[in-house]
Amino acid sequence: MDGKLREFVTRHTAHHVPIALVTSGGTRTPIERNCVRYLDNFSTGTRGSYAVEELLKRGYAVIHLKREGSVSPLGRIIADVIKCERGGLSFDSVGTLFDCKLDDDVDMERSSEDDAVQTESSADSWMYFSSRENRSGNNGRRISRPSRRRGGLVSLNERVADSPLVQSTLRMYREIKMNGTLLTVEFLYVDEYLDKLKMCCEAINTSGSLALVYLAAAVSDFYIPKEKQATHKIQSRDYGINHQSGSKDDRDATIRLDPDNTLQLTLYPVPKVIPSLRRDWCPNAFVVSFKLETDFTILQQKQVLAMKKNDVQMVIGNELATRYEKVFILTRDGAGGKYFEEEGIESKLLDDDGYRVAEVTAAQGHTNSSLFCGDKIAALEHATIDYVVKRHFFYISSNTGNKQSAAGLVSAVAMEASSVHEQGLEDAQKQLQRDRLKAKAVELAWNVAGSALGMALSYTIAKIMQKNNMK
Repeated sequence: MDGKLREFVTRHTAHHVPIALVTSGGTRTPIERNCVRYLDNFSTGTRGSYAVEELLKRGYAVIHLKREGSVSPLGRIIADVIKCERGGLSFDSVGTLFDCKLDDDVDMERSSEDDAVQTESSADSWMYFSSRENRSGNNGRRISRPSRRRGGLVSLNERVADSPLVQSTLRMYREIKMNGTLLTVEFLYVDEYLDKLKMCCEAINTSGSLALVYLAAAVSDFYIPKEKQATHKIQSRDYGINHQSGSKDDRDATIRLDPDNTLQLTLYPVPKVIPSLRRDWCPNAFVVSFKLETDFTILQQKQVLAMKKNDVQMVIGNELATRYEKVFILTRDGAGGKYFEEEGIESKLLDDDGYRVAEVTAAQGHTNSSLFCGDKIAALEHATIDYVVKRHFFYISSNTGNKQSAAGLVSAVAMEASSVHEQGLEDAQKQLQRDRLKAKAVELAWNVAGSALGMALSYTIAKIMQKNNMK
C-alpha cells in the first residue's frame, strides 16, 4: 500500500494537482485479542463520503482513509436510490434494484418479443454507445438501445437504470476511474487507523502546501492497549474454569470480573497524533480537524484549545443537535491581521489573538447550488467544502515564498517522477535483453536438438539399409 500511495501522490503532484487526505468513519476498540467484544461509536462516515465527492468535483486527487463498511462516496447515492439499508441490501431494495418476474411472465414475454427488439428510453446515450458520433448525435432525444431482458429471469429495474441521478453518478464514477483521482485505504481498529494515517501523511508530505488533510474520522478517545487486552473471550461470570496455562483466567488487572459478576474495565487515552502530524509527518499541509460537543459554549472553547495545542489551520465544530444544519469553522488571522473573507459568510473575531469563527449553514449550500433537492447534509457539506477549498488556496498563495512552496515541491516531485520513469525504462531495457538472451538460448537449444535428431535419424536409416543389403 505504501508504494501505491507514493505513486498516486507523485503522479498527481507532478501535474500540480492538489491532494486531499480525507478520513471518515469511526474507529473500533477491541477489549480482547481474539476479539468478540469491542467498543464502538455511531459514526457512519457519511460526512466524509460527501467531502470526498465535493473535493473530487473541485479537481482534487483524494486519498480516502475510511472505516471498513462505512458509507462510500458515490455508493451512498446508489444506496439511497434503491433504499438500501446500512447493513446491505434489504428485502425490498432487491425488488427496487431488479425487475423480477416469474417464469410464466418470462415465457409470455419471450413468445411475444423477438430477442433483437429495440426498446425506447430517455437514458443518456453514453451508457449504450462508445463512439463519439453516437453520443453527440442523440443529446436530448429518445434513443434506441438493446432490451435489458435477453432471456434471463431478472433484469435491472429501468426506473433505476434510467434515473438521472444514477446516470450522473455513473458519469462521475467513470471520470474518476479514467483519471485515477481516488485511492481508498481502509481501517477497522484504532491502532490500524493511527498507523495508516501516519503512512498516508508521510506519502503526501512531498506535496507541501498543495496537500489538504481533512480529519473527519471519529477517533476513539479511550482504548485498551493490545498488551493489556484479554487474550480470549471474557466470560460473563467466574465459572472456575482453568485455561491450558493453568491459571483461572489470563486477564490483566485492566479487565476485572468482580465476585458479583460486575465487569470492570480500565480504559487508557488514545495517543494524540495531530501534533506529530503537524510537526513531522506533513508539516506544510493544510490541516482541518473536527470537534463534536453537545454544548455550544464548550464547543467553542474546545475549538480554540485544539487550534492552540495542535497548531492546525482550521477546526470545524459540530453541535450534536444541529450537526446537519450548520457548522462553526474556526481559523486564525495571519500576520498583520490578514484573513480570508468569504462573500455571504460572516465571521466573528473571538479575541485579540486573531481566532475567528464563521458559521456555515445548509441554507448557504442550497443558495449556491440547486442540485440537492432538500438534502441538508449534501447542502451543508457543499458549503463547508467550498469554504475549506477557498481557504486552502488562500493558504497556498500565502506560502509561495516558503522554501517548500507548492511550485518548488512540484518541481521536486516532477524530478522524482522523471527518475522513476527513467528507472522504469532501464528496467524494461534489462528485461528486453533478458528476453532476447532467453530467445537465443531457446533457438540454440532447438537447433542442437534438431541436429541431434537429424543425426539419430540418419544413423537409424543407415543401419536399416545396411541390414537390408546384408540380406
